[in-house]
Amino acid sequence: MTEYADGINPGLELDTREIVITEDWIEKYRRSIDDENPWYAGESPFGGPIAPAAVFNYEMEMFKGWHPPGIGNVLNTGQSWEFRGPMRPGQRVTLKGRVVERYLKRGREHVAMEASAYDEDGNLLCRTVTVHSWTPAAEAS
Repeated sequence: MTEYADGINPGLELDTREIVITEDWIEKYRRSIDDENPWYAGESPFGGPIAPAAVFNYEMEMFKGWHPPGIGNVLNTGQSWEFRGPMRPGQRVTLKGRVVERYLKRGREHVAMEASAYDEDGNLLCRTVTVHSWTPAAEAS
């Protein structure tokens, strides 16, 4: 396995954060995607209101340390999601991140970061893998 001088290697564990899903957060996200689904404010097949499945879309990329600082021209080259259970208003969720892959392709560096959300009992609620790409520092100018 390649070891990188900046320490951003596959397997690198990132920070862990706890977040409470608030009704305001759900409303803000819902408006940002123009989604009027009544499940977010009332009854749903899950026994009450739930959060949109990808309510953490922006939060998952807020982990620090999964790409070098000051690299500029970062491209999001892909994202996949896996959903396991509904998230609810008032629920405390733990977010964890880790670097899963790093490679060079077509003259650009790529890092894949996995971020997962767990409920208070440790059950996986959702997971995403996001890949970002940039021109290596020696070539950027």
